[in-house]
Amino acid sequence: MVIGALLAMSLSSWGDVYPKIEASFNILSLATDPFDYTQTDVRVQVAQPDGTTNSLPAFFDGGTTWRVRHTPALSGLYQVAGVTLNGQALTVSNLQPVSWTVSGWPASPGFVRVDPTNTNRFITSNGRRYFPLGHDVAWDVTSTTNVVGILARLGAAHENWSRIWMDDWDGKNLDWPRPGPLGQFSLTVAQKWDAIVAAAEQGGICFQMTLQYHGQYSSTVDPEWNSNPYNVANGGFLTNATQFFTNATAIALTERKLRYAVARWGYSPSIMAWELFNEVQYTDAAYAGLWNIVGAWHDQMARFLRSQDAYQHLITTSSDLSEPIWNQCDYYTHHDYPVDLISVLSNPPGIPTGEPVRPIFGSESGSDPTVYYGVSAPLWAGLMGAQSGAAQPWYWDRIDAEEDYLLLKAFSDFVSYAGIADQNGLTQSTPYVTCPESGSLMFSPGGGWADATQDTFTVGPVAPAGIGTLPSYLQGNYHRTMTPNGYTFLVNYPAGGGIFSVQAVTIAAAGAGLTITVDNTTTNSISWPSSGSDQNTNFTLTISVSAGPHTVKLWNPGLDWVNLGEITLDPYAPMLGAYQIGATNFAALWLWHRTNIYNPSATATLSGA
Repeated sequence: MVIGALLAMSLSSWGDVYPKIEASFNILSLATDPFDYTQTDVRVQVAQPDGTTNSLPAFFDGGTTWRVRHTPALSGLYQVAGVTLNGQALTVSNLQPVSWTVSGWPASPGFVRVDPTNTNRFITSNGRRYFPLGHDVAWDVTSTTNVVGILARLGAAHENWSRIWMDDWDGKNLDWPRPGPLGQFSLTVAQKWDAIVAAAEQGGICFQMTLQYHGQYSSTVDPEWNSNPYNVANGGFLTNATQFFTNATAIALTERKLRYAVARWGYSPSIMAWELFNEVQYTDAAYAGLWNIVGAWHDQMARFLRSQDAYQHLITTSSDLSEPIWNQCDYYTHHDYPVDLISVLSNPPGIPTGEPVRPIFGSESGSDPTVYYGVSAPLWAGLMGAQSGAAQPWYWDRIDAEEDYLLLKAFSDFVSYAGIADQNGLTQSTPYVTCPESGSLMFSPGGGWADATQDTFTVGPVAPAGIGTLPSYLQGNYHRTMTPNGYTFLVNYPAGGGIFSVQAVTIAAAGAGLTITVDNTTTNSISWPSSGSDQNTNFTLTISVSAGPHTVKLWNPGLDWVNLGEITLDPYAPMLGAYQIGATNFAALWLWHRTNIYNPSATATLSGA
């Protein structure tokens, strides 16, 4: 523990780093489980050119073979000063090499950190700012659309970030399918991760290694609990998925896996962070409201990683910002799948109220209903959110199939040349645009099932501030306190007036209603009776609104919720939309054509000022 703390202090002053150095050796007649660090804690002492010695965890690599990996920050001579087993000196055989001479130019700017001078920003360990931009590449899709291959394409497109899952369906989970007794790890899987880490290093990509995902411990959302090796039905020891967060054996085996990951891949600056969970809100424990145990598990695992990780990688999770899973995390991430990408990603959820200021960005974004050639919209709209990184697209298979890397490269180069990473205190604004044509203004609530913290919105030429976190569930009598006042929009229609419409996407089983009033006068309404199950409807309720300022209110007089989709005002805004982020002596502007943004064969041009 002390060694890790001392090394973390020295790492904070590191600059650029050199490629890894590695040694292998054999331990003969080992009497303990080589995967169990509590019984077999093998460490290698590496003497460095500056006279310090690092004690690094070694990892078992089959047979009698062990390895240790280290990322040097200095040029000069490195030597193996000794090997220990559980703190006691150990004689090993076939140690090679016993020393390394590091020279030449560093290969990497170092490990990603939180900037101590601005805790809303990232830096690398050489003190340069880092702005994450890229896209998820969670798993292999086909033999040709695979993580290793796509990472090379990310690098060529000048992307610098990705997110990769330790899942079971494409051979990336160390203990699932089970390679032997519980607690044993597949070395074939480990070698696959070796190749992934090497590809990320080669491409200049820093990625979040997602260590757990919701389906493993869910019986309802992407459920895989029935095939989980920890399930008693499969020879495991848990009778339900919720026990994963509290069962002593599950905790011990999880810590064993984390320790192996740290020993084998912790050397690499290309691991931006250990991500403890993907969308933990969809596990059975979270669904049951047991956030106390989910939060305690996160705290324990984060502390454990810090006690083992000599390189002190960042730690994060995903993705419910309102629950107590962030206490020990270094930065926040959210996942965004709104109906309207532009309005929500340009106005993303922020740091939870009362929580420390840390970096925050969207580590997944997209919208299934949106035609896919709209990949530009989440990139540029997300940048206008003025967060600590880009809004990272999820659909890597479609990005790869459609060869969208030129779009990503253009975006990456803009961020780099503009110096976005070096800007502090960026704020959002909406420049006024004039053009000869008017078009539809469309936006949608970006929040989910939650209490409304804002219910009145002033609608200008772009989506109103706060719409990105507005709950899409407009509540009826059953949960009236969640959206007690309905939703009010202060509008100002151009000459000739227009329409105001709202889409109802889903209706609760118990029934619901939707009423639109203009200036306190009901103009249109609909009621849905009880149906026995939630119903998809995609119904659109429309009213006419005259020119000038008006107050438009949405209200649900029914029993239960109605899930709202897109809200449209037409005609309402200039055909050219604009967002800007800026600081003192800096501004970055994004202009888009409201009609052409999702039109793959657009030819019409439009001028504006």
